[in-house]
Amino acid sequence: MISIVMVSHGELATGLLQTLGLFYDELEQVEALVLRMSDNPEEFGKRIHDVYQRIGSKDGMLILTDIPGGSPCNQARQFAQGHPDVRIVSGLNLMMALEACMKRSTVDLDTLCDEIIRSACESIQRIGILTSDFVDDNEVEF
Repeated sequence: MISIVMVSHGELATGLLQTLGLFYDELEQVEALVLRMSDNPEEFGKRIHDVYQRIGSKDGMLILTDIPGGSPCNQARQFAQGHPDVRIVSGLNLMMALEACMKRSTVDLDTLCDEIIRSACESIQRIGILTSDFVDDNEVEF
């Protein structure tokens, strides 16, 4: 099973991990790392290494980052240079995290990256206003 680490500025990754708990009873090999204003980016890079040592798997590790070019992403890139079993995808959102958790046991690491990018892009939609005569029998609410 591919391990997943979500990294972000502030509490985004922690919040997404908590939200994933609404959909999954148990999330093994999934962690969140957050970079706060008071944190040193190089120390953050060491924390990525520590997580890799703790939950890395023979199937690889996927690091989901909030924004490209930010310190969490840059530290993940530095770490991945020495680890050919690590992939990074930026643009962290709930759909991406859900898709990654759902498919990480059934596809290889590169396929997982491609599929979560596609899914995340498809989830970005402009939603129209409901009218009183609009009923979607296929819509599932949580």
